[in-house]
Amino acid sequence: MYLKRFIAGVLLLASIVAGKAHAQGIDFQHISFEEALVLAKQQNKLIFIDFYTAWCGPCKQLAKGPFMDPEIGKFYNKHFINLKLDAEKEGKQAAALFAVHRYPTLLFVDGDSKLVYRGTGSTMKKSGGMIPFSKLALEATKDKMSLEDMQQLFPEKQDDEAFLKSYYNRLVEYNMNPIDVLDAWLTVQTELEESSAEMIDILLKHTNQIYLGSKAETVLRANYDHYLTIVSRQNKIRLERIEGFIINATLNRAYSTNDPVLMRRYIDHCKEKNIGPAKRGKLSFYEMEYLRIAKEYDAYKRAAEAYIDGIIGEKSLKQIKQEDVNLYNKYLEYNKEQSGAYHDFKIRLLKQGKIATNKVEEIVKVSRVYWSHCNTKEDFRHLKSWIKYCDKLIPEYWEVNNLEADILYKQGKRDKAIALKEVAIENAPFNYKKKTNLEYQLQLMRQAKELTLGM
Repeated sequence: MYLKRFIAGVLLLASIVAGKAHAQGIDFQHISFEEALVLAKQQNKLIFIDFYTAWCGPCKQLAKGPFMDPEIGKFYNKHFINLKLDAEKEGKQAAALFAVHRYPTLLFVDGDSKLVYRGTGSTMKKSGGMIPFSKLALEATKDKMSLEDMQQLFPEKQDDEAFLKSYYNRLVEYNMNPIDVLDAWLTVQTELEESSAEMIDILLKHTNQIYLGSKAETVLRANYDHYLTIVSRQNKIRLERIEGFIINATLNRAYSTNDPVLMRRYIDHCKEKNIGPAKRGKLSFYEMEYLRIAKEYDAYKRAAEAYIDGIIGEKSLKQIKQEDVNLYNKYLEYNKEQSGAYHDFKIRLLKQGKIATNKVEEIVKVSRVYWSHCNTKEDFRHLKSWIKYCDKLIPEYWEVNNLEADILYKQGKRDKAIALKEVAIENAPFNYKKKTNLEYQLQLMRQAKELTLGM
């Protein structure tokens, strides 16, 4: 009798606890993505995934707001297997699988790992909130063709105007980059005149994605003068600035796709038009990057050595320090009445040296990539000399310590690496968004595990 009462009490308590958990909002499961796939199949449910990072402000707002809402929790707990995945830690592989690059990204996936619906925090708000957003995902399960189906069919559907238009619209709806599909559709479409207002409206939606050599760029340039006569005043301003958008999109795409042809196209266009880095006298950096992307690593290393030697030889240490003192004093003179945390932070940065900081950060950025291709003693001597120079500019700068820690760890000098990583974390500025990544790397070092370090 007592045993039965005890068991009944335990079950009652469990149900109360579960009820409270659900009442507090979405019940995110503490399981892996692979385990969630199994559950989704067993329960015939979709998986809802919140891809977040520790440094993402909007992610924290979602976690403290909508995710805690009892009504939202009740709906999501009934219809979905709910997961929160840190896209830079345990969720890194899943984030790569679904090409997640913005945070928060909210996905609905079926038990076969097929993407059913996708959005971000902003698209969720546009759809009316968490529940209407999730209902769109449930509706999407009724579609005969999933986004993944479309992705697989795309290479063989290059002449199918209706398919390409449908695929383009789906990507726009999911807030994904549609430029490749838009280009394919523009090549075969018969629906719109290229000079029409409808066409420029479509192109203007993608000013941040149209790149040099794309079909969209060809259409835009061929009709540019006419477009200026038919668009609104606001859109006319955007069109007049389109050159900057196009070269930025080309550079971004060259990096995201590791395409040396696009990087060369970007460099040559900037040279021809004397814009961007050509106008600022900074093309040598991109010439160096071209060699890296083209995997001409020996040539890249020589270019990197010349680039950093140029930074070091530009001004003497004495001149840099004097110019930084002048900037510091000038700021104090013009901001005597200022106060507060940001003012104090600004003063600390200027006291450290604005010019010196810029030089050190540029050297560290290039050194990180250079280091990944080091294979001779001479290569490592260059690295050591650059670190030494940075220490002269700003002693014990956190980014330099962090770089040196990673190099030492790869060389098997674990204790020294851990000590330097700890100093780097301690000295990293309060507004450095990825400080938690450094702490995670330190944790891996202490466990003697391999690091995957972003360049």
